[in-house]
Amino acid sequence: MAWAAAVVAVLAVARAAGYYGSAAPGRPGGFLWPLFSWDFDLYRYVARHGYTPFPSPTFAFFPVWPGLLWLGGAALAGGVALLASLAAFLGIARLDPDGEPERVAIALACWPGSFALALVYPDALAIAAGAWACVCAGRGRWVAAFALGALCAAARPPGVLIAIPLFARSRRAAAGPVVAAVAVQSYFWIRSGVPDAFVRAQAGWGRHGLASRPWLVLGVLACIAVVAATRRLRPLAFVAAIAFVLAKTRSWQTATETLRAAVALPLMFVLVRLGPRYRLWAWYSAAVVAVSLASGSIQSFGRQALLAFPLAWAAARIGNRWLAAGGAVANAALLLTLTHFAP
Repeated sequence: MAWAAAVVAVLAVARAAGYYGSAAPGRPGGFLWPLFSWDFDLYRYVARHGYTPFPSPTFAFFPVWPGLLWLGGAALAGGVALLASLAAFLGIARLDPDGEPERVAIALACWPGSFALALVYPDALAIAAGAWACVCAGRGRWVAAFALGALCAAARPPGVLIAIPLFARSRRAAAGPVVAAVAVQSYFWIRSGVPDAFVRAQAGWGRHGLASRPWLVLGVLACIAVVAATRRLRPLAFVAAIAFVLAKTRSWQTATETLRAAVALPLMFVLVRLGPRYRLWAWYSAAVVAVSLASGSIQSFGRQALLAFPLAWAAARIGNRWLAAGGAVANAALLLTLTHFAP
């Protein structure tokens, strides 16, 4: 709740200071309109007009959120986003293998880019559903885990990866996200007439695959080399990797996403080093990050990487007050970029 209040407070102060103007006519949210911007308009377009004839960029957006907007409009979607973000905090904290929910909640609140959970997008819903699917599977409630895993996969494309940790707890529960992903892609096939409508629509939004962005490959390899380097060379290698990747950026948006990738990638190795209980979660987090980077674009990496929620556990294990404060400031600054470029 403190995190949600801080998001509102940052936007309220920014609006009062004249940092951004009033919402355009028809834009919901009042002074919180930045939370109803960018992809919200695209989801709302699908809700109003459906999936338009192929070739169409609308097939890049999974149907759960447009369906919600069709049922109850922006008010319902905003309420669901808020409740889902709070549920995501609770679910991620409860899953912590070391049982330190307070530290995990603080780490997630201070995570640079956690403000994206407050956006009126399906991300918070997908993350909450995925986290609670794992909670239910761990308690032997495979039917609930199946349904929540299916919701996760139907809300966001990478949500199908929640099947990885679910499989370790219940194979029946792990089938939920797979069934949902197949159902969505089958619907897209029937609606568009082509089997790869989603992939083609993603290409229309600039995601052509990793081969089209060779510098990303080099950046990922550099980050891996940082972690693999000896302890004595690691700080120098880390600085060199960040400098190299930033040199290849062409906008402030790309720079902020790259810096967040530089934070997230080493944390996957931290998960591995925390012991056997964390290794499955490290593989899951690596899969989420790899899918994002494999799209061939660094854009929206920070928002997409939130689905790799075990990284918050790693941050909680190594964090301190100064890192938390720095992360909170960075999170507020990233929130203010909403009026300049898409999250």
